[in-house]
Amino acid sequence: MMLAAFVIAAGLGGVASAGRPSGVRTFLAGSGLLCGEAGACPDVSMADNGDTVEIAGDGTFNPATREATGSGTFIHHLADGSVFAHGTWDAVGLISFKSYGTIVFDGTTVEGGLALIRVEIHPSEFPGVTFSGILTVDCVVGNAPAGADEGVRLNVQDTPFNFNTEVSGETLFIPA
Repeated sequence: MMLAAFVIAAGLGGVASAGRPSGVRTFLAGSGLLCGEAGACPDVSMADNGDTVEIAGDGTFNPATREATGSGTFIHHLADGSVFAHGTWDAVGLISFKSYGTIVFDGTTVEGGLALIRVEIHPSEFPGVTFSGILTVDCVVGNAPAGADEGVRLNVQDTPFNFNTEVSGETLFIPA
Protein backbone atom coordinates (compact mmCIF):
# COMPACT_ATOMS: atom_id res chain seq x y z
CA MET A 1 0.00 0.00 0.00
CA MET A 2 1.37 3.44 -0.85
CA LEU A 3 2.68 5.54 2.06
CA ALA A 4 0.22 8.43 1.70
CA ALA A 5 -2.75 6.11 1.31
CA PHE A 6 -1.62 4.03 4.28
CA VAL A 7 -1.13 7.08 6.49
CA ILE A 8 -4.57 8.48 5.61
CA ALA A 9 -6.42 5.16 5.87
CA ALA A 10 -4.78 4.28 9.17
CA GLY A 11 -5.25 7.75 10.64
CA LEU A 12 -1.69 7.65 11.93
CA GLY A 13 -0.55 10.67 13.86
CA GLY A 14 -2.42 13.90 14.18
CA VAL A 15 -1.95 16.91 12.03
CA ALA A 16 0.70 18.87 13.84
CA SER A 17 0.80 21.94 11.65
CA ALA A 18 -0.89 23.50 8.69
CA GLY A 19 -0.96 26.86 6.96
CA ARG A 20 2.02 29.14 6.48
CA PRO A 21 5.15 26.97 6.68
CA SER A 22 8.69 27.93 7.55
CA GLY A 23 11.94 25.99 7.53
CA VAL A 24 13.72 23.73 5.08
CA ARG A 25 12.02 20.66 3.66
CA THR A 26 13.29 17.75 1.63
CA PHE A 27 11.05 16.76 -1.26
CA LEU A 28 10.86 13.35 -2.91
CA ALA A 29 9.13 12.88 -6.26
CA GLY A 30 9.05 9.30 -7.47
CA SER A 31 12.43 8.57 -5.90
CA GLY A 32 14.30 7.42 -2.82
CA LEU A 33 12.53 5.64 0.02
CA LEU A 34 9.23 5.91 -1.87
CA CYS A 35 10.34 3.35 -4.45
CA GLY A 36 9.79 0.28 -2.27
CA GLU A 37 6.14 0.11 -3.34
CA ALA A 38 4.91 -1.00 -6.79
CA GLY A 39 3.80 1.96 -8.92
CA ALA A 40 5.38 4.56 -6.63
CA CYS A 41 8.33 5.42 -8.88
CA PRO A 42 8.65 7.27 -11.12
CA ASP A 43 5.84 9.81 -10.88
CA VAL A 44 3.84 10.05 -14.12
CA SER A 45 1.67 12.89 -15.37
CA MET A 46 -0.26 13.32 -18.62
CA ALA A 47 -0.91 16.16 -21.04
CA ASP A 48 -4.30 16.77 -22.68
CA ASN A 49 -3.01 15.22 -25.94
CA GLY A 50 -2.14 11.90 -24.22
CA ASP A 51 1.62 12.49 -23.94
CA THR A 52 3.09 11.47 -20.58
CA VAL A 53 6.16 12.43 -18.62
CA GLU A 54 7.95 10.29 -16.05
CA ILE A 55 9.60 12.31 -13.28
CA ALA A 56 12.02 11.12 -10.61
CA GLY A 57 14.09 13.30 -8.33
CA ASP A 58 14.54 15.02 -5.01
CA GLY A 59 15.85 18.15 -3.39
CA THR A 60 15.23 20.75 -0.72
CA PHE A 61 13.38 24.03 -0.47
CA ASN A 62 12.77 26.79 2.04
CA PRO A 63 9.39 28.58 1.90
CA ALA A 64 10.78 31.56 3.86
CA THR A 65 13.54 32.33 1.34
CA ARG A 66 11.91 30.68 -1.72
CA GLU A 67 15.17 28.90 -2.44
CA ALA A 68 15.13 25.40 -3.91
CA THR A 69 17.82 22.96 -4.95
CA GLY A 70 17.61 19.46 -6.33
CA SER A 71 17.62 17.47 -9.51
CA GLY A 72 16.23 14.47 -11.26
CA THR A 73 15.40 12.82 -14.55
CA PHE A 74 12.50 12.88 -16.97
CA ILE A 75 11.26 10.83 -19.92
CA HIS A 76 8.65 12.37 -22.25
CA HIS A 77 6.54 9.74 -24.05
CA LEU A 78 4.28 10.61 -26.95
CA ALA A 79 0.70 9.36 -26.80
CA ASP A 80 1.71 6.30 -28.87
CA GLY A 81 4.27 5.35 -26.20
CA SER A 82 7.40 6.27 -28.15
CA VAL A 83 10.06 8.34 -26.40
CA PHE A 84 10.15 11.96 -27.60
CA ALA A 85 12.77 13.30 -25.18
CA HIS A 86 14.60 12.41 -22.00
CA GLY A 87 17.10 14.15 -19.80
CA THR A 88 17.56 15.91 -16.50
CA TRP A 89 15.98 18.73 -14.54
CA ASP A 90 17.31 21.04 -11.84
CA ALA A 91 15.31 22.87 -9.17
CA VAL A 92 16.22 26.57 -9.24
CA GLY A 93 13.63 28.25 -6.98
CA LEU A 94 10.42 27.88 -5.05
CA ILE A 95 7.30 29.69 -6.22
CA SER A 96 5.08 28.63 -3.31
CA PHE A 97 4.39 25.96 -0.72
CA LYS A 98 1.16 25.21 1.15
CA SER A 99 1.42 22.69 3.96
CA TYR A 100 -1.36 20.16 4.54
CA GLY A 101 0.12 19.30 7.93
CA THR A 102 2.60 16.86 9.43
CA ILE A 103 2.31 13.41 10.94
CA VAL A 104 4.74 10.98 12.51
CA PHE A 105 5.14 7.81 10.46
CA ASP A 106 7.41 5.03 11.70
CA GLY A 107 9.28 7.51 13.92
CA THR A 108 9.80 10.10 11.17
CA THR A 109 7.90 13.36 10.79
CA VAL A 110 6.53 13.65 7.24
CA GLU A 111 4.44 16.37 5.68
CA GLY A 112 1.83 16.77 3.02
CA GLY A 113 1.50 19.86 0.91
CA LEU A 114 1.58 21.49 -2.48
CA ALA A 115 4.88 22.89 -3.79
CA LEU A 116 5.39 24.81 -7.03
CA ILE A 117 9.07 24.60 -7.93
CA ARG A 118 10.85 26.41 -10.77
CA VAL A 119 12.94 23.97 -12.76
CA GLU A 120 15.38 24.06 -15.65
CA ILE A 121 14.88 21.16 -18.06
CA HIS A 122 17.80 19.77 -20.07
CA PRO A 123 16.71 17.36 -22.84
CA SER A 124 19.51 15.05 -24.00
CA GLU A 125 18.20 15.20 -27.58
CA PHE A 126 18.91 18.94 -27.76
CA PRO A 127 22.41 19.61 -26.34
CA GLY A 128 22.81 23.12 -24.98
CA VAL A 129 19.06 23.76 -24.90
CA THR A 130 17.41 24.52 -21.55
CA PHE A 131 13.69 24.93 -21.02
CA SER A 132 12.10 26.61 -18.01
CA GLY A 133 9.28 24.83 -16.25
CA ILE A 134 7.12 24.61 -13.18
CA LEU A 135 7.15 21.30 -11.33
CA THR A 136 4.11 20.91 -9.08
CA VAL A 137 4.59 18.38 -6.29
CA ASP A 138 1.43 17.38 -4.39
CA CYS A 139 1.54 15.07 -1.35
CA VAL A 140 -1.79 14.28 0.28
CA VAL A 141 -0.50 13.41 3.78
CA GLY A 142 -2.22 15.44 6.50
CA ASN A 143 -5.38 17.44 5.79
CA ALA A 144 -5.25 17.69 2.01
CA PRO A 145 -8.10 19.68 0.48
CA ALA A 146 -10.80 17.98 -1.57
CA GLY A 147 -9.59 17.45 -5.10
CA ALA A 148 -5.90 17.18 -4.20
CA ASP A 149 -4.18 14.32 -6.04
CA GLU A 150 -0.93 12.62 -5.07
CA GLY A 151 1.78 13.12 -7.67
CA VAL A 152 3.41 15.68 -9.90
CA ARG A 153 2.55 17.95 -12.80
CA LEU A 154 5.02 19.63 -15.16
CA ASN A 155 4.38 22.73 -17.24
CA VAL A 156 7.22 23.36 -19.71
CA GLN A 157 7.09 27.12 -20.26
CA ASP A 158 6.86 28.54 -23.80
CA THR A 159 6.08 25.11 -25.28
CA PRO A 160 2.84 23.20 -25.85
CA PHE A 161 3.90 20.67 -23.18
CA ASN A 162 1.68 20.95 -20.11
CA PHE A 163 1.50 17.66 -18.22
CA ASN A 164 -1.42 18.75 -16.04
CA THR A 165 -2.93 15.48 -14.78
CA GLU A 166 -1.35 13.23 -12.15
CA VAL A 167 -1.42 9.58 -13.28
CA SER A 168 0.67 7.61 -10.77
CA GLY A 169 3.52 7.80 -8.34
CA GLU A 170 4.33 8.97 -4.84
CA THR A 171 5.64 12.22 -3.37
CA LEU A 172 6.65 13.26 0.12
CA PHE A 173 7.94 16.24 2.07
CA ILE A 174 10.21 15.78 5.10
CA PRO A 175 10.66 18.83 7.36
CA ALA A 176 14.18 19.49 8.66
